[in-house]
Amino acid sequence: DSASLALILERSEDGRDVYGRPDADYGVIDEQGKVLIEPAYDDITVFPDHFSVSKRRTPVFFFNSRGHELFINRTRLRPFSEGLAHFYDENKLWGYVDSTGKVAIPPQFLKARPFAEGLAAVADTSGYCAFINKRGEMAFRTSLPAAGWPFLGNFRGGRCWFKGEGNRWGCYDRTGQVVISPAFFFEHEELNRLQAYTRDSILQTLFFLPMDFSHGVAAVRAPGGTPEPAVIDTNGQRIPLAGAYQDIQPFDASGLAVVTARETGLRGLINAEGRELMAPAYREIAPFVNGYAQVQAENGRWGLFDKEGKQAAPFQYVEIDTVSEGMAAVRLNSRQAWSFIDTAGELRIRGPFDRTQPFYNGYTLVNNNGENQVINRKGELVFMKNDTVLFYSEGIFGMKEALPPVLAETEKPNAKSPPPKFYYADASGNNLFGRYFSYISPFEAGIAAVQPLSPDEEGQQRFGAINKRGVMVVPPKYGFVKRQADGNIGTNPQRFFGLADTSGNILIEADYDRIEPFGEFNLYRVERGEKIGYLMKQGNRMIWAWPLQN
Repeated sequence: DSASLALILERSEDGRDVYGRPDADYGVIDEQGKVLIEPAYDDITVFPDHFSVSKRRTPVFFFNSRGHELFINRTRLRPFSEGLAHFYDENKLWGYVDSTGKVAIPPQFLKARPFAEGLAAVADTSGYCAFINKRGEMAFRTSLPAAGWPFLGNFRGGRCWFKGEGNRWGCYDRTGQVVISPAFFFEHEELNRLQAYTRDSILQTLFFLPMDFSHGVAAVRAPGGTPEPAVIDTNGQRIPLAGAYQDIQPFDASGLAVVTARETGLRGLINAEGRELMAPAYREIAPFVNGYAQVQAENGRWGLFDKEGKQAAPFQYVEIDTVSEGMAAVRLNSRQAWSFIDTAGELRIRGPFDRTQPFYNGYTLVNNNGENQVINRKGELVFMKNDTVLFYSEGIFGMKEALPPVLAETEKPNAKSPPPKFYYADASGNNLFGRYFSYISPFEAGIAAVQPLSPDEEGQQRFGAINKRGVMVVPPKYGFVKRQADGNIGTNPQRFFGLADTSGNILIEADYDRIEPFGEFNLYRVERGEKIGYLMKQGNRMIWAWPLQN
């Protein structure tokens, strides 16, 4: 029986793992010194009749926003794009999986990127960059070797930029034909920034280039004695411009670009036809958000303009926040607190507020003298009981419950206060989900990380995730949960458990994030992600009494 066994361990040379903990491999010997379980596990726990063995691993569990487990990926999975995500296998070759975790394109590429417009850039084993479709078929192979990977774009508007001779860039179409011969440039500092950026994170992005096409046009630098800014169409033909510019910024999703005048250095705005919507007369023009952009005049004051180039708010503010629901927070001078104006420039909520955030669903969170307060679009204070408002995100308030008043005569010296309780509330202060947590986070894309009030059986406060209906979509048993860029949720249990008998036979491989005895019938409850199953010992092996399922 297990009482007659001893645990042994084998330390690595450096003595520490990547987390700074003692790096040891545990095994089991019997009283005669015979090795029953090779020292290959990070921990071994003695159950009444078995051993629980565990290993630290790096797979990530992926859940969708409804909490359904998509799959478990044991490799470096990248964010999904157009329904596929690229990953690499143990041979360091890249392939693609679909949203169910099924391998859609087997690993076979030296490099890979996310899909864009139905095509993905890869470096194949021939040593050249190429593009594949979603069936994994070769759309076309480029003339760029794999080392030229940073000098190949992704498809935008049916065109993909590539670098030719002499730092000149041209474009492929979707069939691989060179439809724009290498003749255009872009800023050296942009290229240097791009090259530095690609060293670490190019495979995690859609690889935007500053001259990518939007609304059928692109901002480039045309050849000449000194390369000058120009706008071209998808055939490489130049679009006539209204003025002489020293710089044209990339066109945004609305087909607008900020330009800088050659003579004055001031900025204006043009559309995809090259027409000036705002003459170059301003210091700065911020990106458009919700149809409006903050614009700074020559005197340093800020105002608002719409996408047609019409002024919406006068140049009289030292700072303007993002427009949301027709309102924007403003400050008249550096010492004054914030107020709110509408998009006609009219003062709507006088304030003063130390901090603000954009309106959402008719409410916003402001800070006044260090206290968070909720106001509506009329500027009226919304009563939220006596509890503390922590944050406001996606229409839901994060609250900290106030401690109940304690009479001074009943207070005990050195008595510890109960731990704080947190909850989510609506604009009336009602507990939306009818329960409390020991930790809450703001919602992001409909998901928030939380910790239940009660610790787990190991005494640990674990993280789970809830949606905006209060449903626990990821079980609260992880060290972290993180919303992915594709809207899914990822988490890494960091340790996986299995089961061995007292003779050293591995009954259950260390593939589960939780395993525990269940009842008195040689049953073991196992969990992997949101799935739960029950295994029963039959002779010298385990059989499923209840297969893993949701």
